[in-house]
Amino acid sequence: RTENGPFKSRRELNKVPRLGAKSFEQCAGFLRIRGGENPLDNSAVHPEAYSIVEKMAADLKCTVVDLMEDAKLRQEVDLKKYVN
Repeated sequence: RTENGPFKSRRELNKVPRLGAKSFEQCAGFLRIRGGENPLDNSAVHPEAYSIVEKMAADLKCTVVDLMEDAKLRQEVDLKKYVN
């Protein structure tokens, strides 16, 4: 990290030598990127589910950050809409 600086996104972890796709898949939800490009990178949301959270925010006409920070907004989410 001295050479390249801090990670800006979870996606950048895919460039780490010897961290394969399966390892990334298994660890991504546990790793946090503070102050990164995507606020979801500093959450427990797995990158595979980012699109679902983004859809929830869009449906509520708010930002992802608003949804993450506002418990009342999260209570308005109809989870049945996002299960398949």
